[in-house]
Amino acid sequence: MPRIAIRPDLSPHFRPVDRGEPAAPQIAAALREAILTMDVAPGQPLTESHLGEVFGASRTPVRDALSELQAERLIVRLPNRGTLVAPLSRSDILDAQFIREALELANIRSLIDSGLPEASRARLEEILEAQGAAVDAVDWQRFSRLDNAFHLELAQTTGRERAAELLQGERARLDRLRYGRQRLRHELEPLFADHRAVIDAIVARDSATAEERMRQHLRVVLGTLDEMAAENAELFAD
Repeated sequence: MPRIAIRPDLSPHFRPVDRGEPAAPQIAAALREAILTMDVAPGQPLTESHLGEVFGASRTPVRDALSELQAERLIVRLPNRGTLVAPLSRSDILDAQFIREALELANIRSLIDSGLPEASRARLEEILEAQGAAVDAVDWQRFSRLDNAFHLELAQTTGRERAAELLQGERARLDRLRYGRQRLRHELEPLFADHRAVIDAIVARDSATAEERMRQHLRVVLGTLDEMAAENAELFAD
């Protein structure tokens, strides 16, 4: 995994906001995507003045956007250091992985017990078809969006909305590692194969196979954690 560097100037990574739309949501969305995809590194300083120049906005919408990202735990404000992109935390990542795995496996058991509705199966097949095209194009950003859609569809099909919301939150804590892993075709292909195998096993009501492939699929991120910690230790708080 390549080294991830802090950049003195963020201008090349962003474009000015559309002045016809509220600025704060645009700034928050742009920064969120850059943080989650690791285009902006953990520990990157974020000053209101520099971001105002980058986005062509006043400090008020910049401050509002930063507050939103702080609530999402993507940035931190530290005494004597200012505002920074939140460092990675090994303990937080392991906790999120533990919770996510428990919920994803529970979803599989629920869907096998109740049977996968035809409408949900059709939506999942559409997602898989689009993911296959993303693999062929090595479009890791589209693949990642479809990956989110795949797991959200499984969660929502159980009918347990609170559990689905919790799962989305824990997945978000893993996104920076997931995006780092998904940038290459040879990393996308096995993830896609896992999705196909999980759906086939759910349809066949083969709980053992579905759970094992999902468990294998989810634990890939743990290998990414070890690689990133070894090569980019300065990005971690613990």
